[in-house]
This record gives sequence, C-alpha cells and structure tokens, in this order.
Amino acid sequence: MSGALSLIGPGQTLFFKPTRMISFIIPDCAIQERHSDRVQVTQQPVEYGAMISDHAIIMPKELSIRYAWWDGAFPFDFGHAQQIYDQLLTLQQTREPFDVLTGKRQYTNMVLTDMEVTTDQHTENVLIVEMHLQEVIIVNTSSSAAAPQSTQALPSQTAGQVSQGQQQLSGPSTPSITGFNSGPLVPNV
Repeated sequence: MSGALSLIGPGQTLFFKPTRMISFIIPDCAIQERHSDRVQVTQQPVEYGAMISDHAIIMPKELSIRYAWWDGAFPFDFGHAQQIYDQLLTLQQTREPFDVLTGKRQYTNMVLTDMEVTTDQHTENVLIVEMHLQEVIIVNTSSSAAAPQSTQALPSQTAGQVSQGQQQLSGPSTPSITGFNSGPLVPNV
C-alpha cells in the first residue's frame, strides 16, 4: 500500500484516551454539552454570624448533552447507531450510577434520567441523542449503640429503645375537676 502512514508497528497496541465517554460508550460526535452546578439557599432568615454554608445545600450536578453516532463510522460497521441506542437504553434502564467524561470535566455517580431521539428523512442512519444526566450523591452512614443505662444521668430520657412486649391499649380517661364550680351548670339567660 503505497502512501500509507503507519503510526505503530506490527504486534503493537495503540492506546488513546477518549475526550468524551458515557460509561464506556464513546460518541462519534459531540454536538453540545451543558453543565449545571447549583446551590440551594434556605428561604428562611439566617442569624447574623451564623455559618452560611449550613444554610446553603449543594445540589446534585446535572448534565445535558447531545451526541451523535452514525452507521459506517467504522468500516463494515452498519447497524452501529442501533447498537449504541440499545446500549444507551440499557444504561438508562439499569439505573446504576456510572462515570461520564466530557470536554470540560469528569463526573462520577451519574444516572441517565432523560433521553430523546428524533429520526427523520435526514437522520435515518444517524443517531442523535439529547440526554439529561443527574448525579446521585452517595454517602457513607454509620450507627452506634447508645451508652449503657448505668452511665447515663437520665436513662429514662436518653436510653436506647427497649422492647416492652405487647401492650394493651386503654380507653381515654375522663378528666375530673374537683373544687372548681362544683355546682350544676346553669346557662346564662
């Protein structure tokens, strides 16, 4: 093959880092990426001198992207767009967090929340997908046992829960007021 340029030799592997990726799906073309980072501030008054960060919550990151794939992007790869569409649907249906790499930054723990595809006479063999993704904020939680009752100053108020077995409900009690206008009630006329 005359005029061909070989970048790697026989038996070698070429590694490259893609500039954009949804989980492990690499787009053929990136049309648009919109990044949303928001902080929700309380609507209630905040006391002067208070830590404002205690009253402002970082919301989950959101990402809107429009990527495209087309049949024949790779030699002898017809049906490529349909395969990618099926992979994206599976990614959305599993609802498991994944990583996204865009031209501006990397996201972790993202879920594909919305996906729109339009096919017309110009895009029959092209897949153009508008996707909306949202971060799932994952935290570690732990629990600890309450201190033993013997070390508590007010165990009746601060002790952990204790099973009391089955309890019988009692009916409402009738209040009695003694010594307060003990005569019969007479309506005012």
